[in-house]
Amino acid sequence: MGGRVDLGLTAKIHSLQMGETSTSGGMDLGLAFTPPGLPRWRFTLVQQDLVAPSFRLVEREDTLPNTQRLGLSHLSPLGRTGGVVEVGLGLERPQYADSRFGLGAELRWAGLYAARLSAGQGGFTAGLGGRWRSYALDYAWRSGGDLG
Repeated sequence: MGGRVDLGLTAKIHSLQMGETSTSGGMDLGLAFTPPGLPRWRFTLVQQDLVAPSFRLVEREDTLPNTQRLGLSHLSPLGRTGGVVEVGLGLERPQYADSRFGLGAELRWAGLYAARLSAGQGGFTAGLGGRWRSYALDYAWRSGGDLG
């Protein structure tokens, strides 16, 4: 049983409206490692806003700060349902703020759908997602603040 390394790149579009509207693109980079002999464990590293969106409103330009995320998770199959639960612990290191820890879980079924919940020093988050072939669509909500 050899280990596995996955690399991902996500393009995204942000839109900001404050009297006028500014839209900008950005990019995240992610790396996941499953150690040899431990197929249910995964270590992750994400560089959020590797290419940071930049907004221009009222003659002022702002660029989103980047964030590094480190994580460790464990995957558990749910019997004959075909579903799995992944529980994880993460560390978030924003560029201009204090680091914070979080704990979360994701339920996936049929290889197509996902539901997520997490809690940490930044509040609670919830989300839903879907996959089709190599495409994914995700919705996320966060209590008491903005999504990073």
